[in-house]
Amino acid sequence: MLSGIQTLKELERDVEREISKTEADLQSIDTSKNQSNDQSLSTYRILVMTPETCRKHLQVYCFIIIYIFDVIYSLWM
Repeated sequence: MLSGIQTLKELERDVEREISKTEADLQSIDTSKNQSNDQSLSTYRILVMTPETCRKHLQVYCFIIIYIFDVIYSLWM
């Protein structure tokens, strides 16, 4: 039982790490968008979601994954 909980905690940390990496990537894209010329600005307009929106989406995915593992673990026990 404890190993299952430990595995879930490790997965949660991994997802948090990925959220942080993605957030940093999005911020660097946003920063470079503000520093570039008008031609390259048009290529960045494809990005619709703000970094905050992306973080919220990733957090929701994280909670869904943890919930699924919790359900699987409870069924397994």
